[in-house]
Amino acid sequence: TQGQKLPRHDYDAASSKDITKLPVVVIVNRGTAGGAEVAAAALLDDKRSEVVGERTYGDASVRKAITLDDGSAVILSVAKYYSPSGKSIQDTGVTPSVPMTETEASTDTDDDSAPAEPQAKPTEDLLLKKAIEVVNGGKVQAVANFRTAHDPLGINAAN
Repeated sequence: TQGQKLPRHDYDAASSKDITKLPVVVIVNRGTAGGAEVAAAALLDDKRSEVVGERTYGDASVRKAITLDDGSAVILSVAKYYSPSGKSIQDTGVTPSVPMTETEASTDTDDDSAPAEPQAKPTEDLLLKKAIEVVNGGKVQAVANFRTAHDPLGINAAN
């Protein structure tokens, strides 16, 4: 974080304390804000995850409540959160490494000449489907190794 009158403060996570070596994908959209943006930016910049979805809202600031004489309060943003690479998240948001909107995902058709029909709302989460595709793309072996290590009898091998 860094503010106009607040000194820069870095928050570091030790890579030696990684929770998992499995591939990670974070799903975001234009409603993702605050701490979720900070986490997504940190994971993306440190190459610990792919981020799938839409650019985030851009609301990652430190706020301070200032109490007025009449008992009411004004809440002011006094500092901004930055990604590890130094990009401000406030106002600009986090741009995914795999940009995709739900609209883009639902307009995939093989036949452009087919007449347009009213489409029902998708029953599946298309961003989740894309995230799973990203995890499986090139990282199938890591998932297979995890399953072997944690399911030596192969009980969940079909899942």
